[in-house]
Order: sequence, then structure tokens, then C-alpha cells
Amino acid sequence: SAHLSAPMLHILSTVGPVGNSALQAVGVAQQIVSQKGRPIVLCSLGDGSTQQGEVLEAIAEAVRSSLPVLFLVQDNRYAISTPTQGRTFYSLPGGQADSFYGLSVHRVDGSRMDACHDRFAELVRGLREGHGPVLCVMSMERLCSHTNADDESTYRCGTERARVRESADPLVHAQHWLSRHTGIALVSARDIQSADCRLRSEQYITAAGTGVLPVKIGGRLVWIVAPRGFVFQVQSESLAVTSTGNTAIPRRRASCTSCEGE
Repeated sequence: SAHLSAPMLHILSTVGPVGNSALQAVGVAQQIVSQKGRPIVLCSLGDGSTQQGEVLEAIAEAVRSSLPVLFLVQDNRYAISTPTQGRTFYSLPGGQADSFYGLSVHRVDGSRMDACHDRFAELVRGLREGHGPVLCVMSMERLCSHTNADDESTYRCGTERARVRESADPLVHAQHWLSRHTGIALVSARDIQSADCRLRSEQYITAAGTGVLPVKIGGRLVWIVAPRGFVFQVQSESLAVTSTGNTAIPRRRASCTSCEGE
């Protein structure tokens, strides 16, 4: 649903019409621009929504009033089944645009966690220093159909779909980066279920109490760690990570750190 929200985290629900949330974001920015701590507003958009008049109006007002809004465009090159290259304010028929309404168009590779981290830190720093709104286009690949009512095989060839799933999955890139730089790996429930040694019931009980579960995968001992605020639970003899709060959110992945030896 587009109408989920988390007020305690300052996450507002979006409005139904495509692109209207940009106006909402600018309205919020007008209210917080003078608050202590220099808060900012993140307005996340899809490339298909950027040609809506409400989005263009919102960017224009943010520029006019120098509001602290980060307009982040997740550009996967498709508006459902319609290609968007050459059809947006930042991708013109003649090539890529460098600016819009006087704002530089910043670009980042959305499949690379480290690249996003560094670039977003730079952009947010400028916002907090009062430099006005920011436009950032985050290029990425859509890994599946737009919705369950959409069949991407009717407009994307099998070769393209296979290529993006193999080379552009952010989780795969994150797994490689974490393993290379920190020794931390991402382990899926499937990996856990196919572990060399089957987990005994007492191990599940221990994991539920401590949030840490030692498992052997591929001959290597790893420690599966539940994210903060989540615990391990057994569901039909398989491992799940669920929220400890009132609104349980199933987690399909947990992180783990490897440990040499038994």
C-alpha cells in the first residue's frame, strides 16, 4: 500500500495520485525550514512520476523558496511498461541534462551501497548547510515485474531480465562489499535451511533468547545475528526473524559474521 506511515520515524504516508507526494514534501519543508537541527525532507520518486505536473511544480517551489528537500529519483528506465529514457526532465531526447530549474542533476549508481552512502552524505551535508533543494537521480535496474498485475516478459527480453538479475542486484553487490571490507556476510533463510548441520530445537531456543545463532554453512561456522529490535522464531521448523514490537514485520534476511573454527 502507498498509505503506510511511521509517524515516530517521521515517515509520512503518500497521497494516492502519482507524483502528488512531491507537493506534500515541499509543504513539510516549508514548516521545518526554520527548526533547530536543520532537518531535511526526503522526497522519493520513480522516474515515471517525474513528468507529472505536480512534481515539476514542487521542484519549482522548492527552488523559489530555497527549501531543504532532497528529490531522489529512482530511475529504473521504466514507467511500468513504458521506457523513460529521453522522456524526463533529466533524460532528454538529445542526451542527459546537467541541470533543471537551476539545480544540478546529481547522479549515483543505486546498485552500489558504498557509492550511495558517500554521495548521499555529501548531498545531505549541503542541504543542512542551507544551500537549497537537491536533485539526485539514482540509476538502478528493476529486478522483476512492476506489480503482480504486470508481466514484464511481454516488453523485456529474457536476455535483459537475466542480465540485470545477475549484475545489478543491490543485495548481491552489498554482500560482496561487506565480505570484502568487513568480513560480514548476508545469509538467506535458504542458506540456513540447507546448512551442513541441522539445527536442534534447543539451538532455536537459545537463539530466540540471545538473538545470535551459530550455524555451519558450506563447512564454515557463521554467527547469524538478528537485527536490533528483532528476534529469531521457529515457524514450521524453519528460521524466521520477526519484530519484537506490536507490528511484526517478517525479515527474509539476517546478517552474520564468520568465525574460524568450531
